[in-house]
Amino acid sequence: MSEHIFPIVVMSDLIRSEAYSKLSGASHFVYQIFLSKRQLHKNGRAGKSCWIISNNGKIVFPYKEAVKKYHISNCRFARSIDDLISHGFLKITKPGNGLLNQSTLYWLDDMWRNYGTDKFKIVIRKKQISKKGFCGSKE
Repeated sequence: MSEHIFPIVVMSDLIRSEAYSKLSGASHFVYQIFLSKRQLHKNGRAGKSCWIISNNGKIVFPYKEAVKKYHISNCRFARSIDDLISHGFLKITKPGNGLLNQSTLYWLDDMWRNYGTDKFKIVIRKKQISKKGFCGSKE
């Protein structure tokens, strides 16, 4: 079964933004994958229409997929998610639970536009650390 190939539209103001330039490691790559998971639909009448993300808040990108399909380690993926959240590109709308086979749901945010200003507000996700630790942490 072949995959459909669709272009990923990236706004030039995003690429030129301070928030985007400060992303580290694999975060740029992970963000591009999130963008490819958007379902875009035109909204409004002719001449006044705009594109909306119809699945925003319901975007799924499991750790298993990051590892198997994109060869991103669990630790690198977790760091990228944290990086995207802290720079205003991503929010978690519903935390998942791998033990219960529940995927995390994500929201593609545009808070990055306010990065470095008083309007910039983010919510850092709480870490779920097992007894063995996560990504080598000793907490």
